[in-house]
Amino acid sequence: MEDLQFKFKDAVDSLKRSSHMLHVTYPLVKDPRLFIGIMINLDKSLKSGLDSLLYYERMYKKINPYPDDFISKLEVFRKIIGVRYNFDKDLPQFILKIDQIMKNRKKAPVEFAKNGNFVICDVDYRTKILKPEEIKEYLSKAKVFILQLHNIMTGS
Repeated sequence: MEDLQFKFKDAVDSLKRSSHMLHVTYPLVKDPRLFIGIMINLDKSLKSGLDSLLYYERMYKKINPYPDDFISKLEVFRKIIGVRYNFDKDLPQFILKIDQIMKNRKKAPVEFAKNGNFVICDVDYRTKILKPEEIKEYLSKAKVFILQLHNIMTGS
């Protein structure tokens, strides 16, 4: 039970950090490099939330054991849990998209701020541009997910 509470608290705390960085810190400093910190915390929040929900389901024996890798967890969520709790059908793709952005960023040879956006170039120099509006949208989707998790775990 403590592990469940720890994972869920970690998800909430990471989401709060992302929100604070976007809505308080970024307007003060106007540095798009903060978008990386926001995305790191957003990714951590989504993964911790997913882990806490899977742990919750296993604790109450609602799902069978599953492999401990990200893709398997996402599949269990998509096929069983997402349907059971009526999560948005695009949520697994959203979580995977955030994960891919962060993985590509780690492998990126070049990244830079330009015109209020943050640009990540992959090995083939294809670019991913992080814009403030896009990050706000990611944050709002993550907030809905964490709120749904809170309602499930508290029985609301």
